[in-house]
Amino acid sequence: MSISETVVQAPIDNPVVDALLNRRSCRSFQSRSLSREELQTIVLCGQHAATAKAREPWHILVIQQAALLDQIAEATRLGMRESGIEEVMKFAENPDFHCFYHAPALVIVSGDGSFYAEVDCANVVQNMCVAAHALDIGSCYNGFFNFAFRSSRGPELQARLGIPEGFQPVVSVALGYPDGPVRGYAQRTPEKVAWLD
Repeated sequence: MSISETVVQAPIDNPVVDALLNRRSCRSFQSRSLSREELQTIVLCGQHAATAKAREPWHILVIQQAALLDQIAEATRLGMRESGIEEVMKFAENPDFHCFYHAPALVIVSGDGSFYAEVDCANVVQNMCVAAHALDIGSCYNGFFNFAFRSSRGPELQARLGIPEGFQPVVSVALGYPDGPVRGYAQRTPEKVAWLD
């Protein structure tokens, strides 16, 4: 059973391809915790993502403390308010906005600032999202949380989380059991693909 409906089918039927094509961002989670084995499996899949020159320029942090997740979400809201970006500031003014959608787990992937670090960190999270989908676990790829580390609380928060010196948070993924079917599909644009046969 899949947590999201099959919307896209490839010319070749394959469960990995199906997971890649039909994973959707989950924005409504149950409060129950994921097991250690589920999280370890998802993180392991992230660690085996493509990485330039096998450098692994990342630091992976798994958080399951609800109070801490709420504090990071509130620091994110503060950073969004301080951003000066009108669209972002509007999100921050919504009293119901929680950048992690109250998911019971969050993985923050930080990069060491090297040339390929951001791309490699994104690869880690993409692998985690697909692995979560394959395990019927919801995921939401998230960049908003970076405003927390750009806020006036940023340095204190980074130290509190134990993110090593020289590393900067790049991307995160909220994880948890979906609170109902995961829906939503944005049609992809075929004209954005060119073929040189």
